[in-house]
Amino acid sequence: MRCINGKKDLLNSKKSLNLNDSIEKTYGCRHTNPDICSNNSIPNICAFTSEDCICKRPPRSWKKIYKELKKRRIDMKKKNILLIAIIVLCCVIITGCNETDNKNNEANTVGTKLAKLFDETVESTTDLEKIANAINESDIIIPKTMVMEINKDDYVEGFNTEIVGFEKGYSVKTIINSIPFVVYIFDAENPKEFEQSLKDNYNLRWNICVEAEEMVTSRKDNIVFFVMSPLNFSE
Repeated sequence: MRCINGKKDLLNSKKSLNLNDSIEKTYGCRHTNPDICSNNSIPNICAFTSEDCICKRPPRSWKKIYKELKKRRIDMKKKNILLIAIIVLCCVIITGCNETDNKNNEANTVGTKLAKLFDETVESTTDLEKIANAINESDIIIPKTMVMEINKDDYVEGFNTEIVGFEKGYSVKTIINSIPFVVYIFDAENPKEFEQSLKDNYNLRWNICVEAEEMVTSRKDNIVFFVMSPLNFSE
């Protein structure tokens, strides 16, 4: 019985290794000129007349060719592994850069900048009015704003429930109501629980016509800072 493949398909003197190749046998014929091979057409020895298309007596040069092709295959695998490693490393670097950019963007919003200003100011004074004035006078806020005192019985807008649990406070609001911006500074009885109640009940769309883009809080001892604002103010 002859190999079902054609003679031309079995001529592969230096093609890449086949899964059926070994140092002692080859899939197909590895002779450069099979017509002068002494084993040509011998049944079950020559690839052309074997059912499995295996040559059981490859040329003398085959051992050297086999080692070269095997080395080439190993080298190719190493190159592929290196390429994959480089691609993975590039993906990790790009992802890390994107995360860094996102963190930098988050750190440069109006709310985060004002929270940082609060943290710095409260280290030097615990006077709520002075803290509110420092925020009101900062270059972070571009629209014109005003400072207002809040008593514990006053209504605090911007929340889905009545805000209680503070002794006094101050707000910094824009004079133009169409800008979704408000800062609150509270002297709270239980600051941790009070801050959490603000986080649980704030409403970015308290201004009906417009909507704030972020909410940020901070806390130092009994003083709680809260802001709802756009991410950035346009000049």
